[in-house]
Amino acid sequence: MNKIVSIKEALKLGIEAQRAGNNLEANNYYKAILQFQPNHSHANHNMGVLALSSGKKLEALQLFKNAIETNPEIGEFWLSYIDALIKLDHIDDAKSIFKQAKEIGVKSDSFQHLEKILSGSNGTVSATKDSDKINYIVLDNLKLDKAIELASKKAQEG
Repeated sequence: MNKIVSIKEALKLGIEAQRAGNNLEANNYYKAILQFQPNHSHANHNMGVLALSSGKKLEALQLFKNAIETNPEIGEFWLSYIDALIKLDHIDDAKSIFKQAKEIGVKSDSFQHLEKILSGSNGTVSATKDSDKINYIVLDNLKLDKAIELASKKAQEG
């Protein structure tokens, strides 16, 4: 029997499943959300994280782009998008997107670290070594309480 839950509750359950490593369950929650709200920024972002972790880099890029277009003030969305670009070895695009994020005022310790990675002493970025650092940053910033709080605000707005 299917249980009917609000979008807010579905997002919370999806985040909990994702943090517990139940990616299929998390993906199902996010897909359900996107059926009703295709531009839901957190569901797009979190599905992008799942897609990236399963090697679906191009799919992840589109999901991250959707999240940013809907909610550009969330730094984690930008970090994830840039990480996916680096993993695809699109370093110039990653630098360009980083510049855009900086221009709109996205700031955090993670962005300062990312700037160091992207500017590198020799102007190159290792798509494996450095993007692993970005993964750590992104995962560190995905705090459950913060994600739920942001999702709650979004649910109240729409």
